[in-house]
Amino acid sequence: MKKPTIWLLNDEPDEARVLKIITMINFFRKIRKKMADDNKPLKYMRYAIGEIVLVVIGILIALQINNWNEERLDKDKTNRLFKEAHKELVYNIKQSSSVIDYYRKKDSLLWKVIHKQVTYEDYKTNWELRVLVTGDRPANLTSDAFNNLIDNEGSLTQQEDSIVLKLKKLFATRKRLVDEHDIKTVSNIDRHMEKLKNEKVWYSQLMLVPDEQIDFFLNDPFYLNEVKHFEIYALQTHLMAVKDFKVDATSIYEKLSDYLDLKKDTSIVKDLNDYDHYLGTFEIDSLYNAKIERENNSLSWNFIAKNDTTILDRAPIYPDSKTYFNIFSGFGKFTFDENDNVTGIIVSFGSNRSEFKKID
Repeated sequence: MKKPTIWLLNDEPDEARVLKIITMINFFRKIRKKMADDNKPLKYMRYAIGEIVLVVIGILIALQINNWNEERLDKDKTNRLFKEAHKELVYNIKQSSSVIDYYRKKDSLLWKVIHKQVTYEDYKTNWELRVLVTGDRPANLTSDAFNNLIDNEGSLTQQEDSIVLKLKKLFATRKRLVDEHDIKTVSNIDRHMEKLKNEKVWYSQLMLVPDEQIDFFLNDPFYLNEVKHFEIYALQTHLMAVKDFKVDATSIYEKLSDYLDLKKDTSIVKDLNDYDHYLGTFEIDSLYNAKIERENNSLSWNFIAKNDTTILDRAPIYPDSKTYFNIFSGFGKFTFDENDNVTGIIVSFGSNRSEFKKID
């Protein structure tokens, strides 16, 4: 009797696997029947019992293979959903970075305008100054992949469940605040433009930059109020919400990258070895210093009293480039000498600005 070749492959259709199991059972049935024919009564009973056992074993094997296949398909689906969520995190993080860069440019202009460091010629030639409070940059974060993951999540491992919980918190709290401030920011700009339309005769000549418009920017006290209001709702609310989202989203992105064994985007996850020039002690005034240190896999800004090692306050620092970083609710900028050595730091937040000299 020729022995059939039987392969049970997980990627075969269920019907093919069942057919092979039946073939296998029939093969063993023929062997047992031939053995039973040599001793009819007793061996017939053994044959009958053996038949039953073979059928039961065949059913159990078929069920197990089906379970394995379903588990594999479920795992493949979960991985696909997580990869889509991973791509969405990359998009949202880069959207957040774009908003932060936008406000960094606004930040320096806000300080000049509020402290009256701009001239007629500045307004005449600098378009960004003229649209200081009339431009907007909503984050427009997306959540389609996240929603799809939640709607289709099956049985999760402990690690997968931990990542999903972090994603739920990110989108339920951080993204919700960003979305709200996206709307408020645009609404405030619309309100300001409506006011100009109704009150300023030069509104129809905005692009021509008439002298009356520049005079408004330079001397109207209510325009300065608008600039200050922009600082409050844009930098103190919208920007802060975007920064908080980016920090948490980046942390989840790192964990999800490790879980999926994906290479991390170096524009998102920085190699802190490239930022050793950040480290050092910076003098604030006669009483306090700031010290930037590397702690584990992060950079920390520590506020200390002079001649004392006690840390009074601390905050994380997030590098953007060799020169620029984010800290607290504001922006940091390193200054360099002609030999490209760090000489100090400027920390700014709209109308507030502090300069620090490197002493160590």
